[in-house]
Amino acid sequence: LLFFQKTNLQSLFPNLLKEKINDRLRAGIFPNLKERLDSYQLFIVHSQYVAKWVKQSWNKDAIVLYPPVKLLSTNDQRLSTKPNWITSVGRFFTLGHGKKQEVLIEAFIKLYSQLLATNDQRLTTNSLELHLVGGIGTEPSSLRYVEQLKEMAKGYPIFFHFNAKRREVEEILLKSKIYWHAGGYGETNPINFEHFGIAPVEAISAGCIPILFNGGGLVEIIEKLGLDPKKHLFNTEEELISNTLEAINNPSFNLNKIKKREPIFSEKQFKVNFNTLI
Repeated sequence: LLFFQKTNLQSLFPNLLKEKINDRLRAGIFPNLKERLDSYQLFIVHSQYVAKWVKQSWNKDAIVLYPPVKLLSTNDQRLSTKPNWITSVGRFFTLGHGKKQEVLIEAFIKLYSQLLATNDQRLTTNSLELHLVGGIGTEPSSLRYVEQLKEMAKGYPIFFHFNAKRREVEEILLKSKIYWHAGGYGETNPINFEHFGIAPVEAISAGCIPILFNGGGLVEIIEKLGLDPKKHLFNTEEELISNTLEAINNPSFNLNKIKKREPIFSEKQFKVNFNTLI
């Protein structure tokens, strides 16, 4: 359980730095960045979080255009019949801003063990499971990272859905009760935080109760949808577990209230906003 707490990715994968350099070279390195930025008339970003850092880093004002999200349809009645599935969607990779699946596995094991110690019936009557969904990076460090995650998960109801098709992702979200997202957890560099979070919005539209890391663009999602940050954001692993227990015990999730706010992230609203900018 303490393996990832005591080991950072760089020491775990000694060739990671080389892979990051190669990744940066593939993306391109641009000289005279200020000159390039000055040649643009308009800056469009996908969250207020990104707009803040564009202003702070390059002194450029940016317009926020939330990306189009395919909203999934569900209803309040279905929420009461959902099993205690916890799901998180995100790539399994070591480059860029990782999705912190190791943090989620550690938290789930502690949650599961806590309920097991108290002989909690929910472990059998309404299966508590963790479902991790996402594509796998092709670089060697990401492949080794996946093997480490699978090793951590052994013996627990933790299921991996690698490179799942869109239909499977939607089915898992519609069946899940809770959605976790830990992008940015433990990070200090702003580029390593979640810049917006399309998957969390999709999960919320599917009726999942969101519990997201309190950082980056994830905070905006909770604010824009009018949700209580004390219940739906976390700063520590302990808060993630306690908020999850509360969601399991008292799943008071006002879907109708959220449905009225969701359109700000919809494909339809994106088209309206984009056409306005044009």
